Amino acid sequence: MRIGVLGAGAIGGFVGGCLLATEAEVTFVGRAARGAAWLKDGLRLILTAATTSSSPGELSIPMPSLPSGHAMSSS
Repeated sequence: MRIGVLGAGAIGGFVGGCLLATEAEVTFVGRAARGAAWLKDGLRLILTAATTSSSPGELSIPMPSLPSGHAMSSS
């Protein structure tokens, strides 16, 4: 199943990141600057007792590279 996250800010990034952690195919749509940072540094989710029923911790997710022929746009 392909999942699109429109508005990949704080909430969309968290939800999409959790889906990526389950190996779902996720496409983020958001600001180019955020996408560039995610491609460079990956996505880091900090899970607290308020956000998870399992043990709190940190989840670092490397972002897959852009498919050939695709680019981020600032428009």
